[in-house]
Amino acid sequence: MGWLCSHPLSPVSCLILVWVTVVGSMRVLHEPTCFSDYISVSTCEWQLDGPLNCSAELHLSSWLEVPVNRTCIPENSAGATCVCTMPMDDLVKADTYQLVLWAGRQRVWHGLFKPSDHVKPRAPENLTVHTSDHDTKLLTWSNPYPPGSTLYKELTYLVNISNENDPAEFIIYNVTYMEPILRLAASTLKSGVSYKVRVRAWTESYNGTWSDWSPSAQWHNCEYGGLEQLESPHPAFTLWPETPPGSSYPGVRLTACN
Repeated sequence: MGWLCSHPLSPVSCLILVWVTVVGSMRVLHEPTCFSDYISVSTCEWQLDGPLNCSAELHLSSWLEVPVNRTCIPENSAGATCVCTMPMDDLVKADTYQLVLWAGRQRVWHGLFKPSDHVKPRAPENLTVHTSDHDTKLLTWSNPYPPGSTLYKELTYLVNISNENDPAEFIIYNVTYMEPILRLAASTLKSGVSYKVRVRAWTESYNGTWSDWSPSAQWHNCEYGGLEQLESPHPAFTLWPETPPGSSYPGVRLTACN
């Protein structure tokens, strides 16, 4: 977490005193957090115990070695939270930013933030489910960083596949190789069930947290190349491959499975 306090008080106590000064009885519920995508943007947020017009009450200044007028106007997020999104270009591991919180012209808090110690990668993009053959699904997604950037070769991924009708039923895959791809045997999942997949990224080389989840993709899982076997009173019944999809026979139903 990006702890933001520059004197002996604990981070939470520090900001509680700041907010009591600025808005009377308003209190911070949790310690502030800052993270960087380690390419262009860092985000800081403060959670309060009640609503506040963040952009009207506060602004946050940031700079490296010399004070450069970079001002972030916080926005209201979900619940009683103020969020600041700050551009930070050409980051190197040693960079440490000075942060100053202002209420009008009054400086109410000063702290330090080192992006390389608090990395939250960008979320993976373009998650797609392909059918490579009758019993294999190919899951692909895009690395969220351009080639040549610091994190491009540093990411590992977590893939979550869940039953759309029962989210408590899910499987987790750790993808520790660089290629953003996962081959999945359809037979490892239930046939005739709709599944949802999502993926997030993490970097082991930098202290930080998982990215947000990617947008999800869905598919209807169908084992046996599109043939759904039902309970049959005729166990010796044979279904020929040329039987058209949608046809019904005792104990057997063909389904079009994409």
